[in-house]
Amino acid sequence: MRATGEATTSPNMAFSEGYEGILVQFKVKRGTIDELREIGVTDGNPLVERKFEKMPTAKDIGGNWNQTRTRFKVETLRNSNTKQINIALGQGKGLNQFNNNIIEFQLIKIIKK
Repeated sequence: MRATGEATTSPNMAFSEGYEGILVQFKVKRGTIDELREIGVTDGNPLVERKFEKMPTAKDIGGNWNQTRTRFKVETLRNSNTKQINIALGQGKGLNQFNNNIIEFQLIKIIKK
């Protein structure tokens, strides 16, 4: 995957369908999320800590996480009040780790708004 401003993974396809862009489904090696968590920062939401243990916030590391970290962010599914954790891959180390762990991928659709 190439670096973009919004290279983000979501556990729920319905969430991603609300955005314009290319929707791709990835199959990655076991342990990939753990690797991304090791270099992760959080938006500070307690749900992230409950699911993935304590990690620093972007503010804790000086705000610029994009080249060296991933960002675990709680977002709400648009048509419900369901909360989920998306993982922003950034444009450096996190994206590289994700790419190195891809086993296969499939284009789902191109979404134009």
